[in-house]
Amino acid sequence: MEIKIKLYKELTIAMLESLQDEDYEGFDLLVEEREEFIKVLIGNDEMNSFKLVYDREKLRDLELEIKSLLDRKIQDTKKEIKEYKVSIQGNKLYNNIKKENLNIFSKKV
Repeated sequence: MEIKIKLYKELTIAMLESLQDEDYEGFDLLVEEREEFIKVLIGNDEMNSFKLVYDREKLRDLELEIKSLLDRKIQDTKKEIKEYKVSIQGNKLYNNIKKENLNIFSKKV
């Protein structure tokens, strides 16, 4: 079981590092690999003993760090999207105003 915990911990640390480096494709692959690892544990009925060692090794702290980093990245991305939308709306409004001012032949004299 110690070897499995060590592998799980290495996967978790690698996930954290790939998030910090903004390597999202690598992060996805590591998540899938860790998911397969957990499925094997469940299939072998080793989950209870894994949970005990999981708590002892304090892996929850690493997972909480990953979660907080992911939340920050998601919030940053949402902020960028909102700023982009505002920029697009401003550009459209500016272009519409410009078109109205350029059309001098449609006005009555």
